[in-house]
Order: sequence, then C-alpha cells, then structure tokens
Amino acid sequence: MTANPPLQSDFETASADLHFINSGYRLVSDDSAFADCVLAWARKIARAQAAFGDPSIDDDALVRDYISGVRGLLEKLNGPKEASPVDEAVSEVDAAAMVVTPRGIVVAANAEAYERFHAVQGQENRFAWLDPVSLPDFEAVRNGIQGPASHQHAIVRTSDKRNGIGIAEVYTIAVGNHEKHQIVVRALETRWASEVDITLKKAFNLTAAEREVSRALYETRDTAQIAKQRKTTGQTIRTQIRTILRKTDTSSQVDLIRLIGFLNARASHGRRSKPLAWRDPWGNYRVLRRSDGRRLAYSWTGAEDGVPALLVHGAAQGYLLGQQIEHRLEEAGIRLYAIIRPGFGDSDCLPEPDFLAQQADAIKWLVETLGLQGVPAIGLGNGSAPLFSLAASRPELFSRLLVMGAVKPYSKGMIGRFSPTQQVLIKLLRFAPKTSETLGRICYRYVQEKGADWYLAHGWNDIPEVQETLANPEIMPLIRSACELTLTANVRNYLQDMQTQWNMDPDIIEKVTCPVFHLRGAHDRSVSADEARDLEQKMANFASEEVPHAGYFLPYENPALFADRIIETVLCRKRR
Repeated sequence: MTANPPLQSDFETASADLHFINSGYRLVSDDSAFADCVLAWARKIARAQAAFGDPSIDDDALVRDYISGVRGLLEKLNGPKEASPVDEAVSEVDAAAMVVTPRGIVVAANAEAYERFHAVQGQENRFAWLDPVSLPDFEAVRNGIQGPASHQHAIVRTSDKRNGIGIAEVYTIAVGNHEKHQIVVRALETRWASEVDITLKKAFNLTAAEREVSRALYETRDTAQIAKQRKTTGQTIRTQIRTILRKTDTSSQVDLIRLIGFLNARASHGRRSKPLAWRDPWGNYRVLRRSDGRRLAYSWTGAEDGVPALLVHGAAQGYLLGQQIEHRLEEAGIRLYAIIRPGFGDSDCLPEPDFLAQQADAIKWLVETLGLQGVPAIGLGNGSAPLFSLAASRPELFSRLLVMGAVKPYSKGMIGRFSPTQQVLIKLLRFAPKTSETLGRICYRYVQEKGADWYLAHGWNDIPEVQETLANPEIMPLIRSACELTLTANVRNYLQDMQTQWNMDPDIIEKVTCPVFHLRGAHDRSVSADEARDLEQKMANFASEEVPHAGYFLPYENPALFADRIIETVLCRKRR
C-alpha cells in the first residue's frame, strides 16, 4: 500500500514527460501543436521549480536528448508550406500584388508592388495608379465589404506615367476568425506564358498568326505599333483582331486583353514573386558607419527643420506610428529620429553577451554623431531599457523621457501577468537558454513562413482586449508592419533582445535625474498600477498616466493621445 503513491507519482511524471516530448516533435511540422507544446513546457518548468527552486533545465538529461532530436529534425525539414491568406495573395503570382484595408492601408505587398503600385507596407496607398475611369468598379468592390458582397471582383484599368496603361484584378478576402475583409490588388501584366499560347490554340482554335497578334496586342495595346512590327497595314491587324474576338467570344479589345490576362495569371500561379524585404516606412532611411566598420541605421519623420526628438523601438513595436501621428508631428514642428537598434534592419550587432549595453552604446553614438545632445527621447516597450541606462549614466544626453511599458526587470509577479506563451519563453530564457534557442528557432521558422500575424496571435492570445485590437482591419496593418522590423532580427538577436528586461538594473529608473513621463495602457501587463504609483511616490521627477482601453499597442489604439504626449514632451507643453 505504501508503494502506491510513489508509483502513481512516477507514472504521472513519465506520462507528463512523454507528452512533453510528443508535443515538441509535433511542433516541428505542425504549428497547431504550439499551444500544446507551451502547456507541456509550462508543466515541465513548474515541476523543476517546485523541486529545485530556480534550476538550470538544460542540465536535465531528458531535455538534452529532446533538444538534440528536435534540432536534427529542424535541419532536415524545408519548413511549413502553409501561409496566411494575406501572404499567399501577394506571393503566389509573379506579378505586382498588394493587400490593402478598405481605407487603403497597405497590409502586405511583394517587391513588384512597390514599383507598380507605390505600395509601402503600413502606409496609406492613395490609389494614384488607378485610372479614374475604373474608380466606380473599384469602389463597388470596396463598398461591397461593408454590406452584402455583391461586388467581390472587378477588373480595373491602371495608368501612370512610369508604367503606362495596364489592367489589374481587384477582389476581397476574409482574414482570420473575425472575417476581416481586405482588398487584394493584382496586376495582370504577367509575362507571356507558353501555356497561354497552347490554350489559345486548343480552346479557341487561333492560328499561329492570330496568336502572335493576340500577344502583341496584350503587350502593346497599340494596333499601329503591331502593324509596324508585322510589316503590314493597320486595316489588316484590325481585321485579324475582329476574327480573334469572334473566336474567343469577347466583345472588345479590352475584354480580349482581360481574358489573356486571366490566362497568364492562372499560368503564373505557383511562380512565386520575390518577397518584399523590410523597407523603411518613412522613406528617410540612412545607414552610418562606425569607426570599427559596423553599420547603424536610422530614419526620421515630421518636420524637416523641426525640433529634434529620438524614438527607440521595442520588441513587436517598430517605429512606424501611423500617418495620423506623423502628420501631427509635422504640424507641431517636430523632427522625430528613430534608431534601428543593433541586430535589426541594417544595424550590425556584435556577438557579445551584454546585449543591453550594446543597445545603449549605439544610442549614445547616434545622439553624439547627429549632434542631438539634450534631446527628448521616447522609448517603446523594452526600447526604454537602454534609455534608462543612458539617462542614469550620461544625464546630458536627454532632457526628458517619455516611456511605455515596463520600468523594472522581470519579476515573478510581472511574468505571472503575461500570456502562457510569453511566460514559457521568458522563463526558458533564464532557466534553459539552450532550450529557449531551439524553441525560438521553431517559432522563427513559422514566423518566416506565416508572417507577423502568426507571431502576434500567439504572443497575445489570452488577452481579449489585444485580440480585439488585432482584429481591427485598420489597426492591424500598422502593427503588422511595425512587427516586420522585429522580424528582421535573427533568432539569436531576437532572444537576446527578449533578455534585456532580465538584465536591467532593478534600481536604474530611480537613478534617472531628468523628468520621466510614463504611459501605461490599462491592459499592458508589463507594469501594474501599484508599481507605477510606487515610483511616483519615490521619485519627484516621475509621473505616470494610465490610458483606458489600451495596452501594449497603445500608439495604434489611441494615436491622438499618443501624439499629444509626444508633442507635450518635446515642446515642454502642459498636458491638456
């Protein structure tokens, strides 16, 4: 009888370990197992902490074998093939393609769309490429999103000085569980495919000469030019085109071009376009060289000759603020510089262990190089950590700080407020760095395939208010684009960046002498109201404001207030 409890305990432990291993291997090839894997890791960490306090889980023999096996699988696999509907829409063809919200914010775009449609992810596209004659057709699709979608597809004419006359298809897609409808725009000027020539011959019985004329019409839209190319008269070409129209059952040259465009688009399916590399949303990107050859990039927005201020981005928060805030800064006469921190974008990172010190050093170098000493600075998320470090050690660098998010290192209380996914990743960073790297590689692999949507959904999946924000079709593109900067980091740099909150001096904020204004979204779990009030009581130069109906993504949830606070901080205005 006395042996039963230990046997039961051993059985439960063995069962839990088997579940732990099984979920990990499934995760390598099936992202639906992610939640199950997180739960298994949470149980494993909890058992280890109960037995050993704060153990090094990497020393567990089972974990070592597990990590070795998973890494071996990762090296052999090419990666998941399924992508989000948004990413598929812009990558499954070799023509210019973009996805926009009904208001025109670019959600995603491929490399060709940047040239063809002037598409910049996260920025508003004003549809200057759309021929006015096709505006009613485009509006019919856009308006169909709001009500019964009677107009879900249209062919529109495009026109601009650089690309000339063309056509594009416009249709809607539903994205995510919330059925957020967004608009896909795809150019139909794909290269002439051999399959099109075969289809025109077999399906419509076009002669070789008629197929050559069809191709020339598709590529030039000019009968006179075709006649010149074929060394014949315009009348002969027009006669041939009438025969082609009859055979293809099309009523006009425009309809014929549309038909060929569809045939080309279908033939090009599977010839994936080049992905659009991360691109500076402000269009003012600069890359500087430090004395040791390392690159450090920055950009700016607002008024060109305005009062300078510095912005430091955080994890999952790039420096894209949205055009509402950017226009307000320009009107207020503020020039906002944004550093691209080492390890992100084109800013080089050293393989040294003190990632936080490296971030602070890069900010100091940029401030001194650009002559910005005494500048007001804004820190988003963990981008505030290196600002605190510098403001304490080099008080002459900043006149005042506006910060969001955590102001203290991670603690058990803080971590307990995070989502299960965040808790596991953060604990593994401290207790199992080798294991966290493997899990990070798996996550990174999925992010590379499925994009920022997957990353955001799993990082904040238990916070209803954040999920509501991410479901907003006008806000999500801004957050998605902001995240693209975070995703330029490799696995090692991303995990090091997550550790900055561990490595903060617990008393660093109290060593800062310049005024510090803290914005805290009511649903941001990185700092509590009690912690903010405690700092206000301890520090005469510290003030905190709680923003209702906002959280980690406060700048996008309440852009008017965030713009106000930047302007007040930079121009020393009193709060409204």
